[in-house]
Amino acid sequence: MDAVNEEYGYSPDIGDEYKQLIKEGDRRRKRTEKGRRKRYEQGYRNTLIKLMLTSGGIAYSGLKFLPGNKRMYLRKLKILEREGVVEILRRNKKEIARLVNFEENYEKYISHMPIGYYGYYLQHGKPTHKNLGSKEKNCTRSDRGIKHCEIYEMMYGTGIIKILPEDKTELSSTESLRSNSICYYTINEMRECQLFDFHINNEKDKRTIGSRAFGMLISPGGIYAVYNTGKAAMIWQKSSEGQMAYYMAQIVTKKCEGSRISGAVKNCIIIGYDMNVFENILNNGLAIYLNTDSGYDNMYAVPYTEDGFKMLLRMTQSEWEETLNEEILPDYERNKKGSIVYDGIKENVIALNFCTGNISRLKKFITGVQWVCNTQADRHYEIFCYSYQEEFIRHVAPNPIEIHVVD
Repeated sequence: MDAVNEEYGYSPDIGDEYKQLIKEGDRRRKRTEKGRRKRYEQGYRNTLIKLMLTSGGIAYSGLKFLPGNKRMYLRKLKILEREGVVEILRRNKKEIARLVNFEENYEKYISHMPIGYYGYYLQHGKPTHKNLGSKEKNCTRSDRGIKHCEIYEMMYGTGIIKILPEDKTELSSTESLRSNSICYYTINEMRECQLFDFHINNEKDKRTIGSRAFGMLISPGGIYAVYNTGKAAMIWQKSSEGQMAYYMAQIVTKKCEGSRISGAVKNCIIIGYDMNVFENILNNGLAIYLNTDSGYDNMYAVPYTEDGFKMLLRMTQSEWEETLNEEILPDYERNKKGSIVYDGIKENVIALNFCTGNISRLKKFITGVQWVCNTQADRHYEIFCYSYQEEFIRHVAPNPIEIHVVD
């Protein structure tokens, strides 16, 4: 049998036309097998698999932030379900997807992933995977799992915030984070890095330091504790959150080049499903729920929308607030010490730039205006905001304040 016959194993008696068909069929089969392997090495499936290995699942509510076409992600999830790689669940009126038959499917579809995903999933992804499957009547665990995945998808969609184990430095490693690093670490990663003992163990108090925070965003634009309050103000324990903010600051000081935070992390990002939840937070007077007296100097309202997504991107950039003030208030003098917190002053007009989304400063500005407006009648007060913030501002700002919408 000649070389061709040895390769394809057909009888030398068959005609040339059939030989050609056999060769073509074999080439197609090889291309198909190669294509099947590659389906998980790139494209939409690869993105979905990596996110599920990292965060523990996929929240359908976060697909809108991922690069590409949302309909393609929905289609690929259906295909992955048919192939037995994922299961699609419904918890708290939300659809979610998580990996199934992990060990079996790991060898079949996932083993080509860069080193680190297997261990990361078992240590960090699997607890969320378990929470997503919870059938508790109050949905507490599944709801937290969904919010955790939502943050991951929003962060990943920016394209610049590193969340995958292959892209960011482990907190437990000896390698330092560079000063221009933009990355997100979960509370679980911070607890596992062994820089601190998160357990209080004395005669009067034995407990693990808890927190409602989901993680920490490290960037040139600031160090932020990250919360996802959903559609309502979350229950809040100021002392516990203060302890966690302190530990975050210590981690940053130890791990980040050129960074030293005195005391605790002073900034936090509050993600909410819309701007309505921030009205509740601003006006809430009960210490048991999240409010502007949270312990953080700066609380940034980031809605889980395209507008919030753009704001999140901006917040990672160096001196982003100063740049935004120059854009919005170019003719105003910058903040000077006085009885009111503000961002610019021009003659007898005092202005706050709420395009930053800083509801802590907004609260202080409104309180200050209410305090002095009767004694300083010649003063005028302004708030500048984006169109998506306008309704919120009109609900919370008192009448003496003039509102300007920035396109």
